[in-house]
Amino acid sequence: MTEYRFYELTKLGHIFGSAAIAECSDDNEAIEHARLLLDKRAIEIWQGARKVSSIAPARRVAWSPVQWSVVGIMNRKRAAENAETP
Repeated sequence: MTEYRFYELTKLGHIFGSAAIAECSDDNEAIEHARLLLDKRAIEIWQGARKVSSIAPARRVAWSPVQWSVVGIMNRKRAAENAETP
């Protein structure tokens, strides 16, 4: 197992806070571990002095409660229509 360091990055690409450290068997496992750490900031993965990778979170759009209720109404309407169709 090798020690990897995971750094959160600001929008400008600067390190934010201190590194999270984890033991991983290889680069692929370290990248998968970094995906678990993703929140709102990009993460750089380092193994010693070698930069392994950078990953960024997927852009998410938060829906309002009204949008969720409209989706619920539409789903119930479709379910009722499908129940009526033989």
